[in-house]
Amino acid sequence: LGLAGAGIGAAAAVTPVFHDLDELMSSSQATLSRPWYIKNREFGDIGIELDWNLIKRRDLRQYDNFTMKYLPFQYPGGPPAFMQGMESAAQKNSDRLKELWPDYKASTRDLALANALGSVGTFGTYALNTTQGGWKVDPAPTPEELGIPKWEGTPEENLMMIRAAFSVMGLGPMVGVSELNEKTKNFVYEYTGDSWTWLPQG
Repeated sequence: LGLAGAGIGAAAAVTPVFHDLDELMSSSQATLSRPWYIKNREFGDIGIELDWNLIKRRDLRQYDNFTMKYLPFQYPGGPPAFMQGMESAAQKNSDRLKELWPDYKASTRDLALANALGSVGTFGTYALNTTQGGWKVDPAPTPEELGIPKWEGTPEENLMMIRAAFSVMGLGPMVGVSELNEKTKNFVYEYTGDSWTWLPQG
């Protein structure tokens, strides 16, 4: 028991404590540090010649595991009731927050991180548009649904926030961004498993 207690105390002593998301975002967990021998290259320059004409947008309609199209139809009352239920849940969450903590001013980032951690804790795997165990994590309510303003930071702050959140989830800060142009648009799916399609804006 003494050794166990000492171990817990030592772990607590070295575990960083963050009081808010600004501290988390400015921590080393949001910084991508590479070894000295890693070279920085322009996006697309992988050291060998690359024929970009061979890279095409992918079609996921043939992959049933990347879909939630059946869930609204299985819901009592069908798709309209499913969508209404999602909206009702978001409103109930908002009302309950105000009831429990009337003086607490939760920021958009607080709620976004909480919802993201809930998804990771439920499945621990890719939960964006997949069916796992026969059902899917409900999409997180939007700021509009919660009645709060969007958080708008600079592109650099947005990247640091994403890296920090991924580090909390255990994924580390290995996240990058690139310009969306005629070449990189081909990395965006042309169709999802639900036959959704869009043209990337850029």
